[in-house]
Amino acid sequence: MVFVEPVRFKDELDALRDALAAADLPVDDIDQAGRQFLLLRDGAERLGFIGVEGEGPDRLLRSAIILPDKRGAGVGSQLVKELETFVRSDGCERLHLLTTTAEAFFARLGYRAKDRSTAPQVIAASREFAELCPGSAIYMMKTFK
Repeated sequence: MVFVEPVRFKDELDALRDALAAADLPVDDIDQAGRQFLLLRDGAERLGFIGVEGEGPDRLLRSAIILPDKRGAGVGSQLVKELETFVRSDGCERLHLLTTTAEAFFARLGYRAKDRSTAPQVIAASREFAELCPGSAIYMMKTFK
């Protein structure tokens, strides 16, 4: 049975950190306040992680990662949809992200590439946006209606 739960325990946070590092994704600030990560499981088996940063109508999608041997089975799409449901229920109206490798994946899920200069201040001021992701990363956004 596949289900999503918040990352709560040290071993889950360590597994998240390891998966992100292996994929060359930012890990420096994942344990700071204002970030929430979700874990997708099939029984006891971890499938992937996804996170969100911020509160209010604009939030930053953080570090979607599917474990390598679980890719290609729709798990990533399911994980993003679960995060969207989670943030929408908490008042999020727009979800933003930066990507260097997954533009086509997120475009299939309704995210659109935008000019980085159009990002709301709350997103542009985030550490991921300002420091951790390269300037070459594609900025994308999805508006919920």
